[in-house]
Amino acid sequence: MSEINTTPLVSICIPTYNGAKYVEETIECAINQTYRNIEIIITDDQSTDNTIKICNSFALKDDRIKVFQNKKNLGLLGNWCEVINRTSKESDWIKFLFQDDLMDKTTVEKMVTSAINSNVDFVLCNREYIFEKNVSKKVLKTYDQIPKTGGIFTESKKYTPDETVLLIKNHFLHNCLGEPPCIFFKKSKYKHSDYPSEFIQLIDYVFILEKIIDNDFYFIKEKLIKFRVHNNSQSHKNTKEESIHKKILVHYYEKIKICHIILNNPKYNKIKKAIGEKSIRIISNFLVNKSLYKNIKNAEEVAQFFKSTEIKNDIYHEKITNYIYLKYIVKKIKLAHIRKKYRI
Repeated sequence: MSEINTTPLVSICIPTYNGAKYVEETIECAINQTYRNIEIIITDDQSTDNTIKICNSFALKDDRIKVFQNKKNLGLLGNWCEVINRTSKESDWIKFLFQDDLMDKTTVEKMVTSAINSNVDFVLCNREYIFEKNVSKKVLKTYDQIPKTGGIFTESKKYTPDETVLLIKNHFLHNCLGEPPCIFFKKSKYKHSDYPSEFIQLIDYVFILEKIIDNDFYFIKEKLIKFRVHNNSQSHKNTKEESIHKKILVHYYEKIKICHIILNNPKYNKIKKAIGEKSIRIISNFLVNKSLYKNIKNAEEVAQFFKSTEIKNDIYHEKITNYIYLKYIVKKIKLAHIRKKYRI
């Protein structure tokens, strides 16, 4: 582990796209941090509203703010990577803050202090949700079912990989670690390929999961981040996707892919051992059957999707669409304990 400077430069990274409604309040959170050795990097992904104008107005008043507009739309992942690429060479730490989210004014100070005192490269904090008035009951229910990070990591302290694996093993298919604004990490520990491009909804979860099952991290139980939930958020758009391809990708394939990664990537051996290889394979197979059953009118299209994936040989065979109803009902009954345990 590299030495930690006691007054490191922290890059608060704000990737934006059509965020005019909320971005002003978000930038205010950044500039009002009690920790002063910061730079605020904003990369706008070709917004068509007033986002860039608002950001530039702040930059004129505060030289810690640097605003860039991408030459073309890079998409969600591309813009995340671009904002890190734009940070100063002197920058030591990365702190994401999304255009519609908020953080306590002491957030960066507490994260830096925790990292220095615990000699870790990763710090996570608890968060709370801000629900907009137009959010549906279905969305509210979905967020109510998300594993509560503060209920899994119950103390503010340093956690080892061994401790972490035991605490998250029953929640491994769900983002039990928090969204990117909840994460503070050493820039030297990041590389572009850490964000798996084949994921959409769980891309940030896979990133931090790989890091904390291989490194110590410090958890701050205090809810320093306010994560806004509204109908225009990318997470909401992903889960509302109507095309069969995207629906299967977001709701089923990403979880199946996580099972595959744990089974085949040596970095995940600890969590594979904690869950059990047999259980992981059973879960993966059940999710394939569930995806077919829940989209039975489009079963052939779902099958074609699985055939097109890089892990098709592990999850698909030609007879998989036969007797879909019977297979699913039988497995649903037989696997009641596993379904409840891992919330599938």
